[in-house]
Amino acid sequence: MITKVESGPSSIYALPLRPGERVTAELVGNVEPPTGSARITGGDVHPDGTAVLLRTRSGFYYTKRPEQSVASALAGEGCAGPKLDEAQGEAIAWTPDGEAWVSVGEGAGAAIHRVDCDE
Repeated sequence: MITKVESGPSSIYALPLRPGERVTAELVGNVEPPTGSARITGGDVHPDGTAVLLRTRSGFYYTKRPEQSVASALAGEGCAGPKLDEAQGEAIAWTPDGEAWVSVGEGAGAAIHRVDCDE
């Protein structure tokens, strides 16, 4: 989980997975987008564990080794992607096959935008 802030770094929290038990989120790092707005509104890990997407008004791509934690990957250099021209952009996610990613703005009837990875 990543906090949404107005400025400065966002906090990264991990939740231990222990079914049936109450757990506490643990602060594991910080992330600040490489350019533009600090307001992270969405993110996703690639299905094969090799990349992380974050979004503000733009999309950001971080490489990740499968054995690496998300917090560790987000401590690396992020690569700015395209400006996402969506009113109140809120979400970004990989497609299940990892061949593309989709983003969407807030509100009923908002269009879903798809970017193929080979573009």
